[in-house]
Amino acid sequence: MPAQLRIYDIKPGRMAGFLEFFDTEVAPTRMAYGFDVIGPWIDDDTNQFVWIASYDGAAPWDEAEQRYRESPERNNLSRDPMDFIDSVDARMLGKK
Repeated sequence: MPAQLRIYDIKPGRMAGFLEFFDTEVAPTRMAYGFDVIGPWIDDDTNQFVWIASYDGAAPWDEAEQRYRESPERNNLSRDPMDFIDSVDARMLGKK
């Protein structure tokens, strides 16, 4: 099952708002498109939000990701996630 580690540097003072946004909008939308949300974890020292998205559908990861990103639900989120995020580090994870 493909998975992606996602590390977000959250803008100063925006973590609480981002957590609510993630829980109520981002995660449910991801899950509606076949992704599982593992985590999240918060590193208070670095103001980072870390989570793993996994996908076990028939389509390849890139196709599933594109379908999610182009979806009406994703495009109609109440905010742009980048309103909260300074930078994103997304890494595909492989099995050992």
